[in-house]
Amino acid sequence: MSPSTISELNKKAYVHIEDWRNRPLQGGRYSYVYVDGIYLRRNWGGEYENVSVLVAIAVNEDGYQEVQGAAEGMKEDKASWLSFFQWLKGRGLDGVKLIIGDKCLGTMNTERASKISQKEAYRIMLRDYPDIMNIEQVCQILNVSTKTGYKLIQDGQLCCVKVGRTYRIPKVHLFMYLCIGARSQQKAV
Repeated sequence: MSPSTISELNKKAYVHIEDWRNRPLQGGRYSYVYVDGIYLRRNWGGEYENVSVLVAIAVNEDGYQEVQGAAEGMKEDKASWLSFFQWLKGRGLDGVKLIIGDKCLGTMNTERASKISQKEAYRIMLRDYPDIMNIEQVCQILNVSTKTGYKLIQDGQLCCVKVGRTYRIPKVHLFMYLCIGARSQQKAV
């Protein structure tokens, strides 16, 4: 295909993408929203830069995941996240009980601004897990490899009990690790 044909096809596609990005959301149907920022290289006027794309995926009342929005931001910081959440809310996202994301300081600070404490978010996140967990469950929650999970135990960052050849981690210790880890990340900035 010629460059002009590709350019014309892109223009037609962008119209549909913008319509999808700005579609009204059915408020109150989404209790849980997963958010994350990913970084991509983008060509801005002949210069390549890393650009963060903020993404929100919600679970609808039938239990299916739906992409609620994706927006480019220059940083994954508090201002970008706050603008992103306001944009989603303006399109009709409402009734959210829990926002789930990584430990990015931008989302954590935004979460505080939206009047839910980080401590309460962790408490809600962990409520369906057993009181005593194995290393695989803990690594799934933290979204880290098993090797990293064992390293946290070896470094004394995560308290546990050794039963035979396996480690058991009480939920309260994981909760404390999450809360203290969040505070120490904030102090480092």
